Amino acid sequence: MRKSLKLFLLMICLIPLALLSACGITQYYTISTISSSLDFGTANGGSLSAMAEGTEVTLTASEKKPETNPFVCWIKDNSQIVSFDKSYSMTYSANTNGKYTALFQESLNTINKTRYVTISNVEITNVDSGNLKINYAYSSNTQNKILLEDLTIENGTTTTEKKNLLYFGTDNEIKFNLYATLSITNGSAVTTTTISFDKILVDYYNNLAGTGNYVTFDDEGNCTMESKPNIENIVVKITFSKLNLGLYNQVDA
Repeated sequence: MRKSLKLFLLMICLIPLALLSACGITQYYTISTISSSLDFGTANGGSLSAMAEGTEVTLTASEKKPETNPFVCWIKDNSQIVSFDKSYSMTYSANTNGKYTALFQESLNTINKTRYVTISNVEITNVDSGNLKINYAYSSNTQNKILLEDLTIENGTTTTEKKNLLYFGTDNEIKFNLYATLSITNGSAVTTTTISFDKILVDYYNNLAGTGNYVTFDDEGNCTMESKPNIENIVVKITFSKLNLGLYNQVDA
């Protein structure tokens, strides 16, 4: 009995020491940078080597052609805008771990290098109000489902949050199918339905662009897709736009 009591007391004493030891383990993370186009600018800061959690780092984008191809924003892991500032400071952590792309605006007539596209407008006609949730965009190239964003849209209202992106990369075979859930309100009646779009969004250089049900971006970098759900007179239009300064107010996302 006395031996068991000693073991119990010993364990009680050791537990805090074990916890303190565990808390003292240093975690290491990686923050790397890349430029969307070395012709337009460079990205500096970060490192391919892992750094200790809490280490401070500043990413810096430098423009080569600020008049025609200015810096637009920093994009984390090809999926989310994190800052519109050329100089972006943070600390290494689990949340900041990843690859950061300094995006420089392409010239209006260079649609062939489409990389990042965002939702610039959603319009739902013939309803009092509507909630549109885009479930996923399906990329035939990567075989994955990419969640874009949940959007609460009043009829004809332009979206203001444009943080989530479609990434086309450099493979001209990438194309996206879109599927969404639409909840509409007319008076006191609320109806929810699943909708799809009969058009497939493809990059400018895809050989299918402009044929059949494949659509791509116009000369200003925009593409509008339309869906008519099985509800009388309702039309849903989503406009995708290449990422450029014209889409944003210059404030941090």
